[in-house]
Amino acid sequence: MLVTNKIFIIGIISVILLTFLLLTGASEGRIEKQSIADKWERLNNYFVFDIIEYKSDLIFCSKQGIFNLTEKLHSDPAYCLATDGNIIVAGTSYGLLVFDSTWKKVEIFQNGLPAQVRVIKNYNNLFFLGHTEGSYGISTWHPEKGILYQHDFHAYIRSIEVHDTKVYAGDQDGIIWISENSGRSFDSTIILDNLHLAVRSIKWINDDMLIGAGWIFKNYEKTQHYVTPMDFYMNFVLSGDQGVLIFDDQMKKLIPFNEGLDDLRVSRLLLYDGNLYVGTVTGLFKRPYKQ
Repeated sequence: MLVTNKIFIIGIISVILLTFLLLTGASEGRIEKQSIADKWERLNNYFVFDIIEYKSDLIFCSKQGIFNLTEKLHSDPAYCLATDGNIIVAGTSYGLLVFDSTWKKVEIFQNGLPAQVRVIKNYNNLFFLGHTEGSYGISTWHPEKGILYQHDFHAYIRSIEVHDTKVYAGDQDGIIWISENSGRSFDSTIILDNLHLAVRSIKWINDDMLIGAGWIFKNYEKTQHYVTPMDFYMNFVLSGDQGVLIFDDQMKKLIPFNEGLDDLRVSRLLLYDGNLYVGTVTGLFKRPYKQ
């Protein structure tokens, strides 16, 4: 009888354990399905250069023109976008396009402006314009006063950032030009490790200066990550050949965030209306954002 009771008790315990394992497995299965569902979804097939938010609307530019999520707003191709909250400016191969909120007024500024505008940064009613090699390196433009300053660096400017009133402009050859007077003059330069790699992005994340120039540089120091950084956004790195990567605060680990993303040649990332939107060479993608 004692042996029979022991067998019965062992059987009951086994059933309980088996039930627990099955429930746990089912739960894990649901989590896995949920994570599979939360992946990048393609929205179009455009070559997306830049994405911004303007008056609660997502705007992106491409080789096919300027769009929001539902319609084409302008037909000319554009490389970059910026806004001061009232107007939108777009950099093109022939100058600067300026739009009001109705998208009906278009002005092309060419007088005194170099041909190509490849990057724009807005700060305190000023727009800093980066140009290609063979023209002025960087210009400062005001919506009412026009071009205020121009500086001939004989360089192709790839990125512009403003931090603590200083203007930082990264060029094609690994040089960062620095202005401490709102672009009136650029009096100092930083050469990144003599690598001569294009400075494609300069951003401040968590009080650290992050620079994308082949490697990721943190406060001018080269990290271990050679991932062709195109941009930084929140805790994401956009790589030109590895897609969207998540980094930790110490920049020690980079984790791929590419489920459903069938083109890893990414350009810009934006959090808008609870979703992440990423621009690639072959289209705009979105996915739900969960912290």
